[in-house]
Amino acid sequence: MEADLPQIAIGKPSFSFDQQGGGNGFAIQISGDSTEILNDLAIDIARSLETVEGLKDVISDGDSGNKEIRVNIDRVRAANVGLSAQAIAQSVSIAMRGENLREFRDRSGEIAIRLAFRENDKQSIEQLADLPLYTPEGRRITLGTVASLHVGRSPDSIRRTDRQTAVILSANLENDVSIDDVRPRVKSLMDQMQLPPGYSWKEGRGFERQDDTADMMATNIILGIACIFLVMAALFESLILPFSIILGSIVFSIFGVFLLFAATGTTFSFMAMIGIMILIGVVVNNGIVLVDHINNLRQEGVSRDAAIVTAGRDRLRPILMTVATTIVGLLPLAIGTTQVGGDGPPYYPMARAIIGGLAFSTVVSLLVVPALYVYFDSLAAWGRKVMRTARQGRVRALES
Repeated sequence: MEADLPQIAIGKPSFSFDQQGGGNGFAIQISGDSTEILNDLAIDIARSLETVEGLKDVISDGDSGNKEIRVNIDRVRAANVGLSAQAIAQSVSIAMRGENLREFRDRSGEIAIRLAFRENDKQSIEQLADLPLYTPEGRRITLGTVASLHVGRSPDSIRRTDRQTAVILSANLENDVSIDDVRPRVKSLMDQMQLPPGYSWKEGRGFERQDDTADMMATNIILGIACIFLVMAALFESLILPFSIILGSIVFSIFGVFLLFAATGTTFSFMAMIGIMILIGVVVNNGIVLVDHINNLRQEGVSRDAAIVTAGRDRLRPILMTVATTIVGLLPLAIGTTQVGGDGPPYYPMARAIIGGLAFSTVVSLLVVPALYVYFDSLAAWGRKVMRTARQGRVRALES
């Protein structure tokens, strides 16, 4: 859209994208007591943010309001002539907005009467400064003698955070630049700026929600792994053997996610965390199929090492076929730009997380899971031997 816009000599158009909707948005919040000071700070900070590499179209919501004329009454001068701020404000209100008077009645009915300045008498700030005011003694003065007038902008809305007024500075990101790339640059710049006492800055609410969401997803992943552990412990009738799959499949799958993200330059996002949650439930299937077949062969009398070799040979083709079909099915989503709801976060981080973790963990787990199985099975056998020796020693002690 920006590429097709014609050149405008008097300005540069910009577009604002919703950060939470998956767009290229970045925002910071400045808080303090005075709206005027916040607006002045926002102008200086916006000018500084324009110099940050990767940011463009920096705007402040304090400048988004309409223009207004602000009348600052000098209360000392007004008191000297016998006028109150309320009386002056009432005169200004009548001049600008008018005032309804009592209806005029005649034979034809009632006629509404409204007292107001003519439109051509309220076109400039100079005309407002010449507004006549009358003192209690009947002396005529002008508004400019007891008040100062200047043009400013009124905010569309007043934001408050923790009982303080806040101003939001938002910006768009350059192409091929992520929020994580810009975030440390902005933090470094803002840490160097000296804000007045009582004024502070922080990243926008989108970042707070993003951090809260990341913490929640990390908790969900841990709970998911715990549930998977309980299922595998019940299946294998062991509290030790499930660790061979958790360490051999899940850990290496997460490592594979970051490996593929680094190779493709994909930014780790909320959708990537959803992909990891899905991945955890998928990669354990390969380990469960392998370890369960090893246990079945051992129950038939096959030695442990022979059972591992036989199970690896028997389950190699099904595991590779399952992984290959999953990866091929996710490839269109991984290389496409489809977004949730059309304008939400893209799907490809989730698809790439599943593909990278599944591919890497499959290759590694075919070697690591059997090795860990041997280790934990030997550890379990040693534990059983220790317990058996301890029981025999206790029995001998009781007999003697």
